[in-house]
Amino acid sequence: MVRKILSVVIPRFPDGTPNTQKQNLLNKYKLEVEKSMYEHKKKLVLDKNYKYDTKNHELEMSKANNLKLNFLKTWKEQGFEENEIEQQLFDIDTIVGNTDINFKKSYLEMLEQKEAEEFQTNLIMTKEIAMQNFALGNKEDGVRGYESFIKGIKNGIDSNTIAPDKGLKLMLDSRKDFIESRALSIINDIDGLPYNEKMQKFENLLHQNQQEFIDLFPELNMKYKDIDLAPNIDDKNKFESIIKSAISSERSRESVRLEKAELSNYLKEIKKQDNINLAIESKDPYKLSKVLNNRNLTTQEFINDTELQKTLYGKTIADFGNPFDSSVGVFINDTSLKNLKEEISNLKGDGNTSNVIAQQVIYPFVQEIAGEDEVKKIALLKQLGTEIYNYNPVTLMKGEENPKYFEVNDAIRVGRGAIIDEKLFRKYRFGNDKSPSTRYNTLLENMGGNNPVNKQILDNYINGTVKTTNDLVIEGFYKTDPNIAIDRFLENDEYFNNLLKGIPIVKDLSSASKYKKSNFIVNYNIKKIESVPPVNKEVKEDGDYYEFF
Repeated sequence: MVRKILSVVIPRFPDGTPNTQKQNLLNKYKLEVEKSMYEHKKKLVLDKNYKYDTKNHELEMSKANNLKLNFLKTWKEQGFEENEIEQQLFDIDTIVGNTDINFKKSYLEMLEQKEAEEFQTNLIMTKEIAMQNFALGNKEDGVRGYESFIKGIKNGIDSNTIAPDKGLKLMLDSRKDFIESRALSIINDIDGLPYNEKMQKFENLLHQNQQEFIDLFPELNMKYKDIDLAPNIDDKNKFESIIKSAISSERSRESVRLEKAELSNYLKEIKKQDNINLAIESKDPYKLSKVLNNRNLTTQEFINDTELQKTLYGKTIADFGNPFDSSVGVFINDTSLKNLKEEISNLKGDGNTSNVIAQQVIYPFVQEIAGEDEVKKIALLKQLGTEIYNYNPVTLMKGEENPKYFEVNDAIRVGRGAIIDEKLFRKYRFGNDKSPSTRYNTLLENMGGNNPVNKQILDNYINGTVKTTNDLVIEGFYKTDPNIAIDRFLENDEYFNNLLKGIPIVKDLSSASKYKKSNFIVNYNIKKIESVPPVNKEVKEDGDYYEFF
């Protein structure tokens, strides 16, 4: 889409032939420059080959410079002084300068994108070869390939070929693939053992602590800057899930060799265990209570049953209702949650803000369940903050008393993905204390300093605030160039002070990601076969416990 040409203000001279000549000269020069830049920008947008042709761009810039030289020559030949039109020349130069800046920025982005795509293609191939080696049992080649892959990502980040957040995501995602491949390799190594040994190996793998699990993968025990790339608890859960699947498959194969009489009770226990696993993985206490106790709970029953909460979670409503405790319990069942989400969706369709929706639907819903019990209220808001799109626990817990939490949260969400380059801000001619660049750095300092995380959150916040402003002038600038709009926005004292007041809330909201649904802790006494029993002999019940996390 071709941007609207910037209008240059030409002063009106008093009546008289010399002044009329001045007016005509300036108007002619202005129109020639605007037409030249318009045609250039139109080609940049419409012609794919022209867009990245630096020779064509340099030619257009040279033409613009010749237009200015010819104009000044004619102006002086008419006996007029150049200092009469200093501001007008500056404004016309701005048209040319902005076109030059936009082209160079677009050209550099194209080169960087092309280089990054080629680099990432090679990385992905390196990773795929490593995973294939694992699949074929070539463990050493697989490890070397994986280490080469990680090294390539680090080099890509250090050389700015890969964005730090994208590089980190590649490393963390590849770690999951690596662990899955190794898990299958370990299962393959165990497969040739006798049944009892095989099951014991599986049991040992399921009952490792976190450090023992990490020690299985010494090649992953590395750091990149301050980021620990060693396997985390989610990786351990995934690993155990694969092992459990292997156990399930092994038991199925083993069961074929068992007589029906010996197998009957055992299968009942396995079925219950599988149902418990499914309920645990769903993180739904209502499903788990149904499996364990054959009991259908109401929301009020569960929120008041601290003994059951402690049995399932190892925690009670007092923990979940503590705003400083990051654990989140599930107290609202699926049906109620689905109905609530439908109400929210309908209100969003009518154009209501997140604050209005919370006041009209979410808070009354919580009030109906929790009454005046502040602990229950906090527990419910923490759950809803993790369940409902566009909300989070911090916003819901604090937004009822301070609506600015909703305003700031919405701004961060709407502005997500922004990259503000303060180098593109205008040079401030009246001192630096109010310059957009200085003010941007002031906001960054209030965020806690210049680092990638703080900068990204701040950029999202500023961009979202500017993007949703009701200021028609700023809105017009934003449609043309977001950087210009942000520049003008930061220059405004009122707008800047409003951003500054929101920084503590931005920092507070950045902690919202710490709130996570708690896992279940359940002990269940099941039957476990120590060896293949002979026909007509009972399967021994040894009373061992399985723990599910």
